[in-house]
Amino acid sequence: MVTTPVHCTETSAENQRDLVMNAFRKKQIRMLVATDVAAERN
Repeated sequence: MVTTPVHCTETSAENQRDLVMNAFRKKQIRMLVATDVAAERN
């Protein structure tokens, strides 16, 4: 199984999300794991 991590910052989040979701819809990605992890900023 090939894995590809995607890390989205505030500026790149929308483009990265669109690319990944389009690939998932086209069945180029078999499994999608999403997390909602917020980093604590000091």
